[in-house]
Amino acid sequence: MLRTRAVGILSRSIHTSRVCAKNVKLENPWFKGEGPMERTKRKLENTAARPGGALAEYDLYGDLETAHNNVEAVLSNGFVFKDDKVLKSKSPSGKKPVGAILMGLSEVLAWNLTPECVKGLDTGLVEIDPAALGVFEVVYPRPELLIFGLGKKSRVLSPKTRNYLNSLGISVEISDSANGAKNFDLLATERPGLVAAALFPPDL
Repeated sequence: MLRTRAVGILSRSIHTSRVCAKNVKLENPWFKGEGPMERTKRKLENTAARPGGALAEYDLYGDLETAHNNVEAVLSNGFVFKDDKVLKSKSPSGKKPVGAILMGLSEVLAWNLTPECVKGLDTGLVEIDPAALGVFEVVYPRPELLIFGLGKKSRVLSPKTRNYLNSLGISVEISDSANGAKNFDLLATERPGLVAAALFPPDL
């Protein structure tokens, strides 16, 4: 009895599968007629003849306006921003270097990096006094992400400095200054007003 019922259930499920399969139209559009795959292929072939090819149509940020504090060029001791504004370190590196803090869509702040505010450049473990980052306590809205460019080579931000920024609700990304500028340009275009940068002079 149990075996008969099991066979009946199995046969019904097979019958249902056949009914579902009956509604599926199996064709190969590459070799028969002009199915959707063939139309897509022809469209891509036609598009490839245009400058930029098909990839130009997938540039998500090509039509977005860049921020006014977008870094156009990285100099040996400073940065060139959109509208040809230039910020250079006033003194040789190691004495009174001047970096840049970039916020919002246009703000560029000269950042005095005195030895009292920045420690550990020689060891590679950089600690920044909270007083030198105090602007992030008063600015509103605070950025969600702060990109650090720690000079001419890769360095690490100390846990104390990182924890201070995390306590303000700010995440941190670290690189050298040249790559930090590139990352800011990309992410600030993608997330306007939510990304900031703190860049040491590129020769520090």
